[in-house]
Amino acid sequence: MRRGKLSSDFYTKTRKENGVVQVCVHTLPELYKYQPVNEYSLSNFEHDEIWGTAPIAFNDPYDCAVCYSQSKLDEAIRNCLSPERERAYKALFCMTRKDELVKNLARSLVLQDLLKKQYVVSCFSVNNDSEIMWAHYADAAKGFCLAYEGKSLLEVARESFQSMIDNVDALYPYKIILPQVDDADSIMPVIYDDRKTNITDQIIKVLPYGLRLIDAQLGVCPPDEMMDLYAPDNLQELINLSIENHHVYQNMLCRKNKCWQYEQEWRIIAHNINIYTGNPNDNHMRIGNAPAKAVYIGERMPDYARRVVIDIARNKNIPVYEMRSVMRAHDFRLKAIEISV
Repeated sequence: MRRGKLSSDFYTKTRKENGVVQVCVHTLPELYKYQPVNEYSLSNFEHDEIWGTAPIAFNDPYDCAVCYSQSKLDEAIRNCLSPERERAYKALFCMTRKDELVKNLARSLVLQDLLKKQYVVSCFSVNNDSEIMWAHYADAAKGFCLAYEGKSLLEVARESFQSMIDNVDALYPYKIILPQVDDADSIMPVIYDDRKTNITDQIIKVLPYGLRLIDAQLGVCPPDEMMDLYAPDNLQELINLSIENHHVYQNMLCRKNKCWQYEQEWRIIAHNINIYTGNPNDNHMRIGNAPAKAVYIGERMPDYARRVVIDIARNKNIPVYEMRSVMRAHDFRLKAIEISV
């Protein structure tokens, strides 16, 4: 008998080119967030706050990593290197050989760490009775787990996406068509696959813009041509490319190796507003607010923490459960027992 729900119970998937998986969610499940007891988790619980972390700060350094074809990208860069550009870039990067320059440009354009800073992610599971999750993410069962309605988390994701759109609209008050909030798939299941997403084609599409930004630093292009980069038509094209590539970035942010499959994870994905507000090194961001519908207490939670958590739950008028290990002949399982508050 299966011991827990599977994320795949709630969606279907089809595989596209370059390892991209298209996901169609047919039901949003109840989702659970495991956490230790500390001032941040208690404050978030009390104020109904949902926070996200940039993948650059994740415990798995390979989470959200991508792949690209070195030879294909090298060829595309060579085709964009005019003699004037090549001379300027060699001086900038202190290089004399063209092949060395091309590979350095490729690394600069991919910038996996930069990609991992552009978004924040909040992680949930479809199960609240996973022994390993209680051990790893709830301080060896001394922490707690909050239950959320999937639909309320979807609203958090959409409101965050709308906030990002409003910020862009304020910064660039042109006649630019921005994506609709309802089109944003910002809460998704994690796909467990040892193959990474290949983003070669996406890099090549934005290659001209990336090189022109380098040109701006070097003064390779005339000032009027550089100003044209920020003209409404060009900005619209960049936004269109971003929309077109949304499913690719989504795959990058919701792909983990199979060894993590026990988590049965779902994620809220949000743009990292810290980048636009002058705090690019801040890897944490409040995504929005959603009330928990129940709280589950780890069976090893200390008494003082237990009193605080129960008091918050009482003020919110939500049920409190304690996870207890129920012994059987050759194993045990965790069972949620409702307690009086």
